[in-house]
Amino acid sequence: MKLGKVETEILENIVFRWLGKRRDDVLQGAGVGIDNAALKVEDKIIIASSDPVTGAIEYLGWIAVHVAANDVAVAGGEPAWYLPIILMPPSTDRDELEKVCREMHEAAESIGASIVGGHTEYTDTVTRIIVCGTFIGPLVSDRYISSSGAKPGDRILVVGYVGMEGTGIIARDFQDRLRYLNEKSIKEAQRYIKEISIVEPAIIAAKSGLVNAMHDPTEGGLLGGIHEMCDASNVGFRIYRDEIPLRDSTIRICKEVNVDPLKLLSSGTLLISTPEKEVDILIERLRETGKVVREIGEIVKNPDERILVSKEGERRVGRPVRDEIWKLWS
Repeated sequence: MKLGKVETEILENIVFRWLGKRRDDVLQGAGVGIDNAALKVEDKIIIASSDPVTGAIEYLGWIAVHVAANDVAVAGGEPAWYLPIILMPPSTDRDELEKVCREMHEAAESIGASIVGGHTEYTDTVTRIIVCGTFIGPLVSDRYISSSGAKPGDRILVVGYVGMEGTGIIARDFQDRLRYLNEKSIKEAQRYIKEISIVEPAIIAAKSGLVNAMHDPTEGGLLGGIHEMCDASNVGFRIYRDEIPLRDSTIRICKEVNVDPLKLLSSGTLLISTPEKEVDILIERLRETGKVVREIGEIVKNPDERILVSKEGERRVGRPVRDEIWKLWS
């Protein structure tokens, strides 16, 4: 089997067939393109999400906290309580463990979250440190925002540069392959990992009441994220390559290691589906966060219409089979 997320068909026919008892307090459970759960607890709604980090070595703890926190925020939740599971090969020393724990502490502190539990162990079933974490938090918007709410005619907004997470990982963990980039460019790209939180713009968008759907594209990059949101919503899309925000260093690094930046790990990017009439006011509010905001396309009715428009023309784009980062690990 190929490395990375399992295919949609496997999720639908195996994983999602076995989900335990159906409970009335589960407002949103597991589903294709849905990265969080909404749970009713008395008169409150709690958002929960879990994420592993398997494709990074450096900044592992920082990344683990933020990727799970982002999934809570895109639903309109405040990521408040984090529970990590840390699995380490027996060769891991105390300093390596402390580095991961310190990074998790700093990441949690940066968004006002607490680390409230978890599990830590040595095991010979892994070859490098793996962190799997769960974030839980209260709903702070007026309603739960699902990735399944995109509607035909909606405009697709992107907040934050695409591919930053993957670019940062390549610049850190695969620096030896970047033979034609100067040290200044590599150092700049390494710092992109510090920009992968989208908690602030996601909560602003959720509280605005102007969005129909939001999603945090991670593995599979921007294209993977758009496919997931459209799968969940049973719609299609048309997006415009020239409108997609990419940093020059991302383009250069991806070209050098032969990966597609649109299919590369993209924590730090927020996908929003919003009615056309709300676009201008929502963009204005989101730009107050200091992040780049672009309208990159629109949602269409036909679920089979998944189109990327570029200078070369338009073409149908399928779901990424796996994230581009795995090319470098294989």
